[in-house]
Amino acid sequence: MDEVLTRSEIESRYPSEWILIADPEVDQHLQVVRGRVVCHSKDRDEVDRKAIELRPQHAAYLYTGKMPEGTEMVLPYAAAERRHRRAARPGLSAGTAVDR
Repeated sequence: MDEVLTRSEIESRYPSEWILIADPEVDQHLQVVRGRVVCHSKDRDEVDRKAIELRPQHAAYLYTGKMPEGTEMVLPYAAAERRHRRAARPGLSAGTAVDR
């Protein structure tokens, strides 16, 4: 699976599956435009296990079907990015809450 695919190619090849994409190219809204599929499955846990095994430096998840009712997503990158921005502000530690 070394081929770089566009998002529409990924969606047509792997309908209603969870996809792990390495080195994704994203647009200005952080939506995946293209990337290299390293794992795909109907089972999200299988894709998670593969991500833990491979530990890609840059990766994205896609679900190519309608999101199942009651599905919740955790976005660890966003939390890490907020901590990084807080830590970079003079006079604030990484654990300091900041009102926006």
